[in-house]
Amino acid sequence: MSTGGQFRVIYPVDALDGGLNSKYEAAIIADNDSPDCLNVTYDNLGGVQTRNGMTKLNTATVGSYTGNGLSTARFNDGTEAMIGWWNGTGYRLGSTTFVTIPSAQSIFTADTRVDSVMYQNLMFFGNGGSQSYKYNGTEFTRHGITAPNSMGASTSGTAGANGAQTGDVNYRVTYVNSYVVEGDVSPATTTLTLASTATVSLSALPLAPTSFGVAARRVYRRDAGTTGSYKLVGTINDNTTTTYLDSTPTASLGAVAPTDNASPGNWKFAVKHQERIFFVDPTDPSGLRYTELGNPFVSKVTNRIPIGDGDGENISGLAIHANMVVIGKDASVWLIYMPSTDPTEWQRVKSNSKYGWASHYANADYTDAVMFIGKRYNQLNGFMSLVGADTEQNSVDLSATNVTSDSKSDRIEPDVFSFNASTINLACAIEFKNKLWFSVPYASSTNNRVYQFTNQRRDKNQKDGAWVPFTYPVGFSAFTIYGGFLYAQSATANGFVYKLDTPGYSDDGTAINSYAWTKEFSGHDQHLENWKDFRFANFTVGTLGNYYMDFSYRTDGDSSAGTTKRIYLTPGGAVWGEFYWNDGTLWGGGTVRKKFTIGLDGISGKRIQFKVSNQNTLNQGFHIYPFGSFNYNVKGVR
Repeated sequence: MSTGGQFRVIYPVDALDGGLNSKYEAAIIADNDSPDCLNVTYDNLGGVQTRNGMTKLNTATVGSYTGNGLSTARFNDGTEAMIGWWNGTGYRLGSTTFVTIPSAQSIFTADTRVDSVMYQNLMFFGNGGSQSYKYNGTEFTRHGITAPNSMGASTSGTAGANGAQTGDVNYRVTYVNSYVVEGDVSPATTTLTLASTATVSLSALPLAPTSFGVAARRVYRRDAGTTGSYKLVGTINDNTTTTYLDSTPTASLGAVAPTDNASPGNWKFAVKHQERIFFVDPTDPSGLRYTELGNPFVSKVTNRIPIGDGDGENISGLAIHANMVVIGKDASVWLIYMPSTDPTEWQRVKSNSKYGWASHYANADYTDAVMFIGKRYNQLNGFMSLVGADTEQNSVDLSATNVTSDSKSDRIEPDVFSFNASTINLACAIEFKNKLWFSVPYASSTNNRVYQFTNQRRDKNQKDGAWVPFTYPVGFSAFTIYGGFLYAQSATANGFVYKLDTPGYSDDGTAINSYAWTKEFSGHDQHLENWKDFRFANFTVGTLGNYYMDFSYRTDGDSSAGTTKRIYLTPGGAVWGEFYWNDGTLWGGGTVRKKFTIGLDGISGKRIQFKVSNQNTLNQGFHIYPFGSFNYNVKGVR
């Protein structure tokens, strides 16, 4: 429609789900992107809304400690156990309080992140500074089977035809855990010379501390002087008896003693794949170690894969992708491709990723990829997605040509460069309801902000996803899913765990500051340089409650708060003076959404920008649906 040399134009706003784009100018980003948003999520239609809140899980604090690990053990009987770590001690959730796990007090170094991995109905824990442990829901004991560090005495007894072999004998003992897996042998006794066949009395046999998880011990003997193998004499089926009488002739000795049943030791982080646990020992930062097939308690000395030995990079994270173990280093990513469970058939390859991993705890699976925070040594490069499932080994440089990493955070690069590189190793991540949650140290030494990545979106171009930052009253040091819900452990020293994504607009009694700016719209391409009189904005709004939301607008790069109008969100109908009669709103009708036409007062400019906000008010939110529009009159070019 033309009036006085001007004409009214409608410009559609089809979606608002592009996420944060803080890198590029607000006038050139995509129509559905936001140059500034906080604490919002996107619906499956392309609309934007206030995120859900959070509530405390435990009614009593564990103590004034920062959380150092949170995980959920899922046992074969269908039960779950949430386990948290504070100040080096392990706790199990009991209803709404955390109770100390027996034997798990002050096990690990305080304020050091504890990693966990579930396998064979056991949860294993390690932090690289202390012995690793296992938990079956009742017993908390060492991960591997530690060899006895001493041996008792042996003296000859009464001679007899059924006695031990005449001559020199030595003895050794092994510990056997409650899963009937045996560890390495102890040191040998001093040599005992038998003048004739005799029964040998062993005394002061080693006893294991309760934390070792020892259920039995095996006694081995070596005959024929100082050479030959140690062979089984017998088994002591307890961890209390300190004596043993040996009258076994040489011909009746059993199996040879183990020579390499080493414990996994003090691993720092671990993953499970193909019936083995793969882990990293902090004393061997460029080697990937693994347990025996189907046996998580033993890792032979030879169970080591060198990952770029001597390249100056330490292993900084592990993950599983397709049929591969992924090894993140300081500036590269390596892969162990496993066509079978036989280590001789495994392929060690270096991927085409140009970036290493910043944190073992900040990787998450989604669709056919793994998202991680990329770095090159101490320089952060953003969120990377490891894609590709096949490896092709190159005999020259051992590269994997089909697996690489794509940057997924170009549009929020300024935010990424504000992450604290010195503590980014404490960042953590999880996938929940088709969204990725990353807790990071944003301009802080501790995790204090969450970035959510939405991969499944309504539009056809889904590959880039959408990012949005969340702020909470506390930061989070670890995530877990328990009972189908998402929980987070506080990175603030308050000893609490929080349930996230809870209905309502309250962060444990604190208001959620939720808002989203649109891009600066210039209208249709042919009007890019035209001056305009902006007349109306037309949006459909969710009627969430008997309160207001703010709708603001400004033009041409204005950095002020703009002009703000309020929309009443009551389901019972619109409020006089806040709507137009021709907008289709039913006066007094109870509806879940309404279309509002907001007068823009003829504000002039080349570009216009809108903001929606929940007024940063407790228990208030907003929901703007897609397929809105705004009207303007075209004027001359200036």
